Amino acid sequence: MMVTVDAVTHERLVAEEVALNRMAGGLAAEIAHGEGEARAAAAAAKKQRQLRSAALRNKHRAAFLPMFKRAAQAIVRQEVKALRSILRRSRKRAVRADEEPPADDGALSLAMFDEEMAKFYEAFPDVIRRQFQPVVGAFAAVVQSVIYDDELGVDPPEDAADPDELAADFADDFADRHVGSAQGQLRAIVADSEEAGEDTEAAIDERLGQWEDGGDGAAVAWADKISGLESVRALASISKSSYAAAGISMLVWMAGGTSCALCDVLVGETTEIGGNFRDDGETVDPGGDSDAAPLKVRGEGGLPHAPLHSGCDCTISAE
Repeated sequence: MMVTVDAVTHERLVAEEVALNRMAGGLAAEIAHGEGEARAAAAAAKKQRQLRSAALRNKHRAAFLPMFKRAAQAIVRQEVKALRSILRRSRKRAVRADEEPPADDGALSLAMFDEEMAKFYEAFPDVIRRQFQPVVGAFAAVVQSVIYDDELGVDPPEDAADPDELAADFADDFADRHVGSAQGQLRAIVADSEEAGEDTEAAIDERLGQWEDGGDGAAVAWADKISGLESVRALASISKSSYAAAGISMLVWMAGGTSCALCDVLVGETTEIGGNFRDDGETVDPGGDSDAAPLKVRGEGGLPHAPLHSGCDCTISAE
């Protein structure tokens, strides 16, 4: 038998169906809105943890900066003293090489200086490690505590590197970079002064004076540059290792207290923890509205973390 519905009943059923659809739609919207608010709240909380962690780690870096500086000063003082001694010995040996020093006496002296300099720097990494490793080890313990306890809220992972291991690796890396930079600077000065026909010994001594105390006051003493740059590098390197041990897969570039136009380009950028923010040869370009010139990243390792440049105080956080 066929069942029919009168017009009034049909209209009522249709109205009820529309009401139910509206109710379902409203409930879905409320759920979506709630989920959106929850996601936004989670993102805001995450951002606050990142900012708090970066600020706290940078605060600790500032507290350790005098210790980094004392270590750098000890390194540079010993370095300058030894190189000036080598310079004097090389000159005397060149003069004694013949009763009447040959016309190319300067070249002979410089060859001896380069040879003695190379011998000195072959052994100097041990000095660098002895000065830097204890400071970096103490700093690493503090940084790990901030990351695991405050930022991530986890116990230190079983495979997390010991602070002393992190310090040893960092000191080895710094020693290699420092020795390469020092010899590169001095050899460039020798080549440039010889080409210009200038007093090479005076040019070397001038650079040693700049390393020691800034020279005529126009430059920053090398120990100040080292402590600033390497404390930032140590912070970022230790942070990256700590995040990796905790299973973090992505990093975000965080501004320091005085980020510049170049660093502002990177702030908020992310990369995989094993990757780079910029690879070797790539450029950080602040754009045409900035007075800062684009900066090309140099080095086989690229830019895995801060610092981007001398004076940079940026860092990284877990993304």
